[in-house]
Amino acid sequence: MKKAHLFALVVCWFLLIKLSAQDNVIPSGHLLMNYVDRYELLSGDWLKGTQSGSGYVFRAQLLDLIDRNQPSNLSKMDSFNLFGYVALDLQYGYQNSPFQKRGIPFKPKPIFRSPAYFIDYKNPENSYRFTLNPVLGLSLGRNRNEKDRLLYNNSRGIEVKGFVGKNNRVGVYSLVTENQMVGPSYMDYFTDSIGYLPQQGFWKPFKENGYDFFHARGHLWFNVNEHIQFRFGHDKVHWGNGMRSLVLSDNAPPNLFFQVNTNFGRFHYQNYLAEFTDSTQIIGRDHMLPKKFGAFHKLGINITKKLNVSVFEAIVFDRQDVGQSGTFDLQYLNPVIFYRAIEQNLGSQDNAIVGLDWKWNLFKKFQYYGQFVLDEFKLSELRANNGWWANKHAFQSGLKYINVLGLKNADLFLEYNTVRPFTYSHYRSGGNWAHFGQSLAHPLGANFREYLAKIHYQPTSRLFVNLAAMLAVKGEDNSLNGPNNGGNILRNSTKRAREYGNKTTQGERTEIFMFDARVSYMLYHNLFLDLNANYRKVSSTQYHYPQTALVNIGMRWNFDVQDRLRLF
Repeated sequence: MKKAHLFALVVCWFLLIKLSAQDNVIPSGHLLMNYVDRYELLSGDWLKGTQSGSGYVFRAQLLDLIDRNQPSNLSKMDSFNLFGYVALDLQYGYQNSPFQKRGIPFKPKPIFRSPAYFIDYKNPENSYRFTLNPVLGLSLGRNRNEKDRLLYNNSRGIEVKGFVGKNNRVGVYSLVTENQMVGPSYMDYFTDSIGYLPQQGFWKPFKENGYDFFHARGHLWFNVNEHIQFRFGHDKVHWGNGMRSLVLSDNAPPNLFFQVNTNFGRFHYQNYLAEFTDSTQIIGRDHMLPKKFGAFHKLGINITKKLNVSVFEAIVFDRQDVGQSGTFDLQYLNPVIFYRAIEQNLGSQDNAIVGLDWKWNLFKKFQYYGQFVLDEFKLSELRANNGWWANKHAFQSGLKYINVLGLKNADLFLEYNTVRPFTYSHYRSGGNWAHFGQSLAHPLGANFREYLAKIHYQPTSRLFVNLAAMLAVKGEDNSLNGPNNGGNILRNSTKRAREYGNKTTQGERTEIFMFDARVSYMLYHNLFLDLNANYRKVSSTQYHYPQTALVNIGMRWNFDVQDRLRLF
């Protein structure tokens, strides 16, 4: 594995000699991501060089979309969003943009050159440029059912991005925060069950009920030419157009990855190679954790200016069964081959899936989107409709509706997700769809149905209201050692409760209801005051889960808040 890593680094640095620049990637969860689909809908056009469901969007690509399609008859809030927020946050490409016509200030001094950057420095030769922002996330709250427990989050860090080299050949992004937090008791239950903090990984105890942990994300990116881009780093990705993803989501902690993006005309092709941690318990501070790997291909096609369809294939694997733990199989580096053919030729039983996702923009108001994942099936068993355990698939269907019933900047999102039992699971942990014991796809794993609704409303330029609700029904196991009903993707799929007669939500029926309300006011660029209320109720035929009704207040500066409902 050391040779493979060395080879990859040599190739990357060799390529850097000839590469040209690209702008910063918009991080997952950033407020800018809210505007991508909205302005694709309003403009009736697509982003160039990528697709919004591909897991990344460069800031320059959003800027280009707006420049090419200057919307007319903007509401007061949309005008502020474009020229009072987006333009400032996209000032890496600002100097050559029509945004200049709006007279947006750009100061010569590096300190607060723009409201979007605390430090923004470039040398006179324009051979490098770096920006630095402080990151702060503070919150304080109470749970009605845990009045003796003070809930809080204390996150401090820095965000750095920039270019190096003449003509800005190499781009870099880095975010590091140091955090202490106390969450509700259901977070403790989840952490105790897998050994890791949700969405984070390793942690240390802090005082009586708290967690102390680092969060680090960062990557390099560079262009071969206008059609091919590379990214290499440690980060998260979200494939798909929904609030959830059934392939790759930002549910699990960040992971090491190497990404190649190729765009030509209506087509966008992505190769994503990743290293994951195959562990559900902390082994020790001085021990290497076992590794597994993922290889993913995705081809997206803009069939029309309103319809986009993507097909993908993916595989998760290790080589521990042949005594080669930590070894990436070089055959999966092939960027265009069908993984199932490689898998069969290798004589392996790696965990491969295929699928597609789509989005269809209608009347500059609606977007219908969805996702379908096929893990495994046998046509004869499917026709028999007998509930064979290995007919495994997942399905998503969703609708986005902007400016609901003519109410400006009120956007509605509706989504349905269902995953069959045993989907994403494997007979070895090295093949299941998990990283640090947490699902790479949907946070519920498998064997569930879920209904989501969200309203994003901006009544004034700086005031944001978000309401979100989730209802899910999931089939659980009686115990970790009892029959496997197919909902826990970490369990061995060969130890299943039954061969036939399997159906979604089988086992111990568990209902999960969540409601989240957040009101945010932007005092200054990316400086928010938040008021948040959250209610969570879990009903089970066997287990007792306490209800959670919490309220907290907070302040954040350059600290992103995920809009997707968090289960843990």
